[in-house]
Amino acid sequence: MTQTDTNPFLYNTKLCPSFTTEAKNNFNSSNRAKMEAEIEEEAPQASNVRSRYIKKRALKNKALAVSFDEKDLKDYVTGFHKRKKKRRKEAEKNQEEALRRKRVECRAKRKLERASVYGGGVDSAPDENEEYCDEDEETEPVASVAGIYLFILFFANAS
Repeated sequence: MTQTDTNPFLYNTKLCPSFTTEAKNNFNSSNRAKMEAEIEEEAPQASNVRSRYIKKRALKNKALAVSFDEKDLKDYVTGFHKRKKKRRKEAEKNQEEALRRKRVECRAKRKLERASVYGGGVDSAPDENEEYCDEDEETEPVASVAGIYLFILFFANAS
């Protein structure tokens, strides 16, 4: 290794030609050791100065750290059909539950209608005051419209 290879000023001569003559004259082995020590001391200080303050723009433009997991990717890609089947199954279950509730309500209505037709109507609100209940007991139950219609048809056909 020659002196020209290790001389940092010779490298800089290509970049800055006006720097060459003075630098060559002042360069010797003792200066070289001092300069290397100074460069080593200055390098960490420069990085510390930069790391103390981070501009907001740098924070905004900072890349996101994304971790890649093969298993998660495989589960996501192969899970479309499974998730679709699960959604359909839940929707079907909700529809069946709605139909069941509707059937129960219809049964309850039919039961109330039958009870009112036969004269044994069930009170819709048992917690009403006693005066109102006494008035209901005095009045006679009203026959259903279907019963009256059949009664009229019977007499119409007879005559």
